[in-house]
Amino acid sequence: MMTIKFFKIVLAIFLVISAIFIANGITYADSHEDIQKYTEQIAKNPNDVEAYNERGFLYAELGQYELAIQDYSKSIELNPNDEFTYYNRGSVYAELGQYELAIQDYSKSIELNPNWAWSYGNRGIIYSDLGKYELAFQDFNKAIQLNPNNKYIYYNRGSTYADLGQYEQAIQDFNKAIQLDPNSVESYANRGNAYANLGQYGQAFQDYNKAIQLDPNNKYIYYNRGSTYSDSGQYELAIQDFNKAIQLDPNSAESYANRGNAYANLGQYEQAIQDYSKSIELNSNFPNSYYGRALVYEKLGNITAAQADFEKAKELGYKE
Repeated sequence: MMTIKFFKIVLAIFLVISAIFIANGITYADSHEDIQKYTEQIAKNPNDVEAYNERGFLYAELGQYELAIQDYSKSIELNPNDEFTYYNRGSVYAELGQYELAIQDYSKSIELNPNWAWSYGNRGIIYSDLGKYELAFQDFNKAIQLNPNNKYIYYNRGSTYADLGQYEQAIQDFNKAIQLDPNSVESYANRGNAYANLGQYGQAFQDYNKAIQLDPNNKYIYYNRGSTYSDSGQYELAIQDFNKAIQLDPNSAESYANRGNAYANLGQYEQAIQDYSKSIELNSNFPNSYYGRALVYEKLGNITAAQADFEKAKELGYKE
């Protein structure tokens, strides 16, 4: 079976502080104007907690995470008992991959407000990404108990079940997420992945098709549907989807490698070698490309080249 990707969604980062900005559809230009406004407010009143919070949000929206952390930290210094500021700073730490600091802030937010579902939900994602699944499920379950109508929490718990190969439970959670939001692209896509891993290809294709209908420029859905077409022996359709994935992301080594697999299964060996070689050019540490090319070289009787690629794939950790 080819690689199928599952994805998690970070829950509504900056939800509390940013509510007014989300509603007003803030633009890049507005962000800079408002940053200047809050900077002037802070100059007049260096203890203006709200100004630090709002400017921190704007910095985060612009991807200026270190400045956002500085503002949130100053806000916490001035008001150490606001659970939402810890939540927001934790979310910025999560964006930076500083997971331990994110966990500390989410935990402090929970200490200050044990009924705030979002902090449990986001901390659960961090635990899941760290492989601490028992703690992740504890947090997801608590978040659902506190907010049983939050689609993101079901989605992320479902994605964690999928990470563990528990696809039936994953599907149940994706069902709930779709019930809460019938236009959730990610939920259809990941439910399709779960069905594909169970070999229920018809249901998988239904979900992929719906996800593509909702988001026709999502490269990952084409990649996963293409992988599922390959797994079900529909190689021509697989190639069409990998073509689209490559069109959307010309630097996807995995898409080239999987299209190479499809060509190889159709006996179109020259096209397969071209794709494997392109995949290797894009990512020289991707073992699947070497292994696939080795099989094709072997088919063509080029034993020397095949042996070299088999050895390279093994060196990079390829497992059959």
